[in-house]
Amino acid sequence: MMFESKELHSGRALAVFCVLLLLLSACSSCSSNGSGSGPDGGTGSDTDTDADSDTDTDTDTDSDTGPYVTDAGPWDWQDNPDAGEDCGPGCEQVTFTDKVRAGEWDVWGELVVLSDQSQDIVVYNFSNRTFLELPPPYGVENSFSVGCLWPAIYNSTVVYAIGRTNTVPVRQEIILADLESKNQMMIWGRDEPEEADYWGALLQSIDVSVGGVVSVAGCGDPMIYNLCIFNEPYPSSGTALIDENAIVWTSIWENKIVFLDVTQWPTHNVRGYDLSTDQFFDVTDDDYYQNTPRIGSNKVVWQDFRFSAYAPWEKHSNTVIFVKDLVTEVTTQLTDGSAISTTPDVFGDIAVWLDWRHCADPQGDVYMDFKCAEIYGHNLSTDVEARITNIPDRAKATPRIWGEYVFVDMETESGNSIFMINIPPSLL
Repeated sequence: MMFESKELHSGRALAVFCVLLLLLSACSSCSSNGSGSGPDGGTGSDTDTDADSDTDTDTDTDSDTGPYVTDAGPWDWQDNPDAGEDCGPGCEQVTFTDKVRAGEWDVWGELVVLSDQSQDIVVYNFSNRTFLELPPPYGVENSFSVGCLWPAIYNSTVVYAIGRTNTVPVRQEIILADLESKNQMMIWGRDEPEEADYWGALLQSIDVSVGGVVSVAGCGDPMIYNLCIFNEPYPSSGTALIDENAIVWTSIWENKIVFLDVTQWPTHNVRGYDLSTDQFFDVTDDDYYQNTPRIGSNKVVWQDFRFSAYAPWEKHSNTVIFVKDLVTEVTTQLTDGSAISTTPDVFGDIAVWLDWRHCADPQGDVYMDFKCAEIYGHNLSTDVEARITNIPDRAKATPRIWGEYVFVDMETESGNSIFMINIPPSLL
């Protein structure tokens, strides 16, 4: 199956990830034993020409578990159960499930994939209002009962992680599901080391594109959170692009990966890796804390703490959103720090983020109140900013953008779901 063209570390760095999930749990909860999800005004674009110095090509020794996963079926798309809750003009509920696990969802084209609180992987087609619940891997219900699942989607390909507690020894695996062929296969698997305290480093922050599947943890040393890439032929043992315990959060678009690198603690810099050239590149290179980088269409966005008196795991205040164009190497500050701004995303020329400027206390404790936050967007080509949502008293988290829509994990009467919101014409 060939892909077509998609678009930590120290214990302190791992705490950044854990705190972010706690932050998101104001809108939804994640029962993972693991953790989950930028900044600089400079325009530096230094490239590591000695990629070998950072790259460890040592591979894991996988068990003899075969790559093909027995599917219980069926692979039937079903109609959504209802029209959803009213969220105002230009807003529509697109997922209907047992609550979305915080940050564990993705969008591609007309499809949204998520992990729900029952730890099922569900795909929604918002254009025809149907959904597909993927068959449980190996036909075993609840075979993935430990750790967050981190589903990601690219074209008709869905990838996700499972922790198999129904085997001895227990295993971690990455499963690839092809929605067109109605097939699932294990593309990577590893028995957990006996010396581990039940689990080694838990797979997290998985993403997929033409370049392959990228994750935090899963290759090299089984006890550390490193930067891993898995690509064909499958099954794969994976390659550790950085085999140090210092990687948090990954995002991939086509052949470029961005990630949060804390190998030079206490700095948190956003770095990248170009799979087409096998070279690292810097997105930021300074002494400020960065957070939650995302890449799309050769642009990288992130949350920056340069104006904050706190570290990311302490409190989010006076945070700002930055974007860097990897083609022009121009870095632009999008918010001024007068209010909290978090979890940005970018598609084409439009960046979006969650913003606290309309809260009674715009520098309030974000870990407590997501209900006053709204989504803002900025068109990078026209330099126009606009408010995208006006939905007070509903907790929101992790906005994502695709085409002319913004998607957000938002509170409902029964829990939380993914909602789709039209981008204002002024931003298009």
